[in-house]
Amino acid sequence: VLYWTSLAIDNFNPFCYCNPMSNFLKGVFKELRNVTWPTKEETFKYVVNVIVFSFIVASILGLLDLAFSDILKTFILK
Repeated sequence: VLYWTSLAIDNFNPFCYCNPMSNFLKGVFKELRNVTWPTKEETFKYVVNVIVFSFIVASILGLLDLAFSDILKTFILK
């Protein structure tokens, strides 16, 4: 019990009447002002890249699924 009370006394700041949650949110918004956001052109390029990459991966997985199902039907499920 004495350990926890000493921690509470050590962390007590009589000059700060702020809520810890408000301090957190102030810090979040302060950091968000420092973020370098992408331009519309960069965002468009990234979106197109994600769509193309997703289509390629889906095609590869679809072909693998088709191949393995044919192998399964041909050799295992005669």
